[in-house]
Amino acid sequence: MTSINDLTLSNGINYGEADARFRDTHTGECIIIANGPSLNDVPNEFLKSYPSFGCNRIYLREDFTPTYFVQIGADQVMGDKAKDFHDICERVDASFVNRGAVARGAFDLVPNVYPIMSRPLIPDGTGKGIGAKFSSHPLYAIGIGGSVIFQSLQLAYWMGFSVALVVGLDHEYASSWDKPFHFYENDERVTAKEGPYGGHRSWVQRTDVAFMVAREAFSADGRSILNLTEGSACTVFPFSTVEAWTLELEDGDSPRQ
Repeated sequence: MTSINDLTLSNGINYGEADARFRDTHTGECIIIANGPSLNDVPNEFLKSYPSFGCNRIYLREDFTPTYFVQIGADQVMGDKAKDFHDICERVDASFVNRGAVARGAFDLVPNVYPIMSRPLIPDGTGKGIGAKFSSHPLYAIGIGGSVIFQSLQLAYWMGFSVALVVGLDHEYASSWDKPFHFYENDERVTAKEGPYGGHRSWVQRTDVAFMVAREAFSADGRSILNLTEGSACTVFPFSTVEAWTLELEDGDSPRQ
């Protein structure tokens, strides 16, 4: 029987080598960056003070590059749209991108890109399976739940972070197209006027369930997820504030790793 470590990812990378590069390589806190309008109220200095996971169109944030980048939405990275993400994928330490787009060669010339995609439930030796649940093997099969924040949390757990600080998680879409759905202006090419697929209520219910799964996975291992988004409609995670986690860095100091 072939070992999971002998598998080859869709861009030719050996799974075992990729897993060893990232698994449990960090400790302490990280920032998970959602793209709600409230992200405009979070200073770049704070985002830069911890290792971070950015997603989707975080590249529109001025003067900031996250440590890691996550993009699983097939509709955003297929065809010519993939080029929108090449620059940020080249600037971050590593990117985790929709496996379908990677398999089609959309990121062949971009370094440090790792394919991710959900699969049907697959046995993982525990009897519970992975795929549509919280996965401890995210390069093999990553759980989906209506929000790329769920994938980012799985990646953060896999890398060993014990505290995930979530910002920009407004968790609701504006009631009018005249108001921004994200931290950037609405764009008809990438933003649906009626909100996320399935409608707002369905999306909230789906993501809340996924977030509960993530919360329990972290908690079971003595880790935690905190929502630092002021006024957030997501009540799954305990609340804290950006101020409470702002580091007082002296000149020349490096952020926590």
